[in-house]
Amino acid sequence: MRSFVITSLLLLAPLRAGADEGGDSTPPPSAAPTTPPQNRTAEPPRGLFLGDDWRYQHSAPWPWLRSLVLRTLADLISIPSTIVSWSVGDWALFAAVTAPTVAAFVPIDGRSADARLQDVLHQARGANCDVAPASSSVCQTARPASFHLWTPGSNLALGLTQVLTPLTLMLVGALAGDEKLLEASTLAAEALLVSQAYHVTLKLLTGREGVLHGSGAGTFFGPTRLSFPDGFPSGHSASLFALIGAYSTYVDAPWLHVLLLGVGGALATWLVLDDYHFASEVFFGAATGYLIGRWVVRHRAALPTTRVTWQAVTPVLSVSGVGLASTWTF
Repeated sequence: MRSFVITSLLLLAPLRAGADEGGDSTPPPSAAPTTPPQNRTAEPPRGLFLGDDWRYQHSAPWPWLRSLVLRTLADLISIPSTIVSWSVGDWALFAAVTAPTVAAFVPIDGRSADARLQDVLHQARGANCDVAPASSSVCQTARPASFHLWTPGSNLALGLTQVLTPLTLMLVGALAGDEKLLEASTLAAEALLVSQAYHVTLKLLTGREGVLHGSGAGTFFGPTRLSFPDGFPSGHSASLFALIGAYSTYVDAPWLHVLLLGVGGALATWLVLDDYHFASEVFFGAATGYLIGRWVVRHRAALPTTRVTWQAVTPVLSVSGVGLASTWTF
């Protein structure tokens, strides 16, 4: 439990989804100014490896090959370093993610809320015994479920899709000379790598047993026991929502944001229904993955941007008549 609280603090410290680089007033890429970065007068960002020098550079040849790894390593240090600049809103976000997560796996009368939810699901639809270890006592009492969305085959297919999607789009963007596609997919790949590093670290430190292991209590054993790919948090949801957070933040399109969150939410829900993860693991993984994706785009996307964003429609009154004016930023 102690290792979880410490590591989750380090992970959530930087993920200030609604804020820009610590103290930097630069707006998100969808509304970034068209003036050169050196002309801005904002105070310097508070944290390590932040600022315009660490952003994606369009002018560099094949930047996704040369700087992706370097930026990813810098992110692993930069993200927790911003804890010193936390605002009240950042602490509220931390509490909103961490409090229900911790509450879900605290045992009450010998059984946590996580485990009790799975007990109810097993009674209602059965257990996914196809992925259960031979020593599972859960599958000795629960009937097998008749339908699984998550199977070893679909798990492998989705994992490959998550990895190949940004890599393929990066290659297409590089070969076609599409700078926007290349930048968006490079940042998405960066977010995916960072989320993988964090979730694997947490799994190694917490050592939580899987839903169908033992009695299904979800006991934490700490670093003395390896639980993979089960365990806390869910790498499935962390990876998926890291891509969703990155792409939906880079592309300023509300319909795409809603669509991606809907698909991601459905897949994440089935992780619980199919006994791949406890609910708290899926929730924490999705929240941190999504916030990592947003953080990477907000702090690493190139400036200035040329994306077109609709701002507002306002009435106009002049000597020639009355009309409407639409405002756009380029």
